[in-house]
Amino acid sequence: MIFKREHEGFSLIEVIIAMAILAILSMPILAYFSNAMVSTSQGRDTHKASMVAQSVVEELNSCATFEQIEDKLKTVSGGAWTVVTAYNDSTGKTELSKDVTEDGTDYTARVTVDYKSYAGAPATTDGPEAKYNDYEMPQLKEVYADTNVVIAETDQTETAVSDFLYQLYPQKESVTEAEVKKGMERKLHLNVEKEASGDIYHVVGSYKYSYLPGSQVDDFEAVVEDVRIEKEKLANIYFFYNLLQTNKTEMVDVDFGSSITSGDVKNLNIYFVCQKPEEKGAEYKLMFEDVTGVELDAQYYTNGITAEGMTVDESGIVTHDGDNNGKRIAHITVDVYAKGTTVSDDSTPIARVETSKGE
Repeated sequence: MIFKREHEGFSLIEVIIAMAILAILSMPILAYFSNAMVSTSQGRDTHKASMVAQSVVEELNSCATFEQIEDKLKTVSGGAWTVVTAYNDSTGKTELSKDVTEDGTDYTARVTVDYKSYAGAPATTDGPEAKYNDYEMPQLKEVYADTNVVIAETDQTETAVSDFLYQLYPQKESVTEAEVKKGMERKLHLNVEKEASGDIYHVVGSYKYSYLPGSQVDDFEAVVEDVRIEKEKLANIYFFYNLLQTNKTEMVDVDFGSSITSGDVKNLNIYFVCQKPEEKGAEYKLMFEDVTGVELDAQYYTNGITAEGMTVDESGIVTHDGDNNGKRIAHITVDVYAKGTTVSDDSTPIARVETSKGE
């Protein structure tokens, strides 16, 4: 008689095979968790390095000028920043380095200030994009200095259009703002008087608008700026204006009071600065009307706008090869490495932020 066991166990071979299968199946799972831990660690490291890069960018943005970046940040030996590569004309770059600790991890931030990215020849109609570091433009703080008078158009043209529409309404109810503006002409007027004390100049910038001759519409005059300034302070007058018509000649009238002498104005610079001059047509120009006497002794400038009736420097307030040494705008790269990394041209940073900065 054959007796069958009610409870049979696993043989040693079966156990070994089962363990081998379990081990094979577990390897991808273990690898997944291992890779996940590595990725989490790398992600945390990248995040912290990115925070370092952003903090460096904020520090650079707090500097008003490139001189502050290159002179203030690159302090004496032992300071926070060190000079990796000093600026020279051939490379057009400055490189600075700084050690930063973020959440217990040490990093090295390297900043590259590249001016050459924005240097080159000016644009032509079919040429490359304009490059700006070869040109110098006064900063707003220079334009709005206490030695200057700034005349800046606001809503004078819109007010003139509304006035002409009101006058035209009884004659032509269907006239539009665009039609009125197309039929308008304008004169830019600058008047400089010396007050009785002799120590104060009274400067008024205004417009005189006229509508189609014979239309029986009265002219409209609008004061743009009316200021007083000490005689000994006044050095520059900036008259910023918007285009009224893209292909029409605009008249300019400059009038100095009878008490003002040639010696008073011989060092005075007067700028007529067209806003968005690239929108002007080929026929657009300024015509200086009846400018005689002491008015001729001032220095006049336009920003590339052709002028007649006056000797005018058309190079304008933007000049070529100024004293800025090719440093008006720069491409800035912030690379963050693990502290102690030997950095070469092909080294890959943990984090990188690219931005630009201009003065």
